[in-house]
Amino acid sequence: MVNVCFGTGNDCDITVYGSCMTGCDSVYAEGTVEKAGATMKYVGNLMWAAIFSEREIYECNVKRLMYRTGKLAEEFSDKADLMDARGCNSNLRPDLLMWNGLTLNATVEDLMFLNPVAETLGRKNDREDCGVWE
Repeated sequence: MVNVCFGTGNDCDITVYGSCMTGCDSVYAEGTVEKAGATMKYVGNLMWAAIFSEREIYECNVKRLMYRTGKLAEEFSDKADLMDARGCNSNLRPDLLMWNGLTLNATVEDLMFLNPVAETLGRKNDREDCGVWE
């Protein structure tokens, strides 16, 4: 049996520390997971991956997901370009190119910096008459 504690507790094998202070549904919307002497940063549902994964596997998968996010940003940037050519200006191409650059080589250490950027990009897309994604 493995004891997972949120914040503090006794006899904890794994401890989750939330660090989100403003604009969050919960203090645990981002933070760190400590287990077996390792500390892993997380954002959102990656908390569960950090709890259940070994550090090396977790970090590898976060890096893979960030690379994939960058590649999707490339595709959405091309889509925004096509939409602009068809008269439906999304105004998101520069932001998507920037997002692509930020995420292609991102690691677990970049998660807390990238999260607010992603949220801002999502809000911008929602405000556009011609959003690039739904």
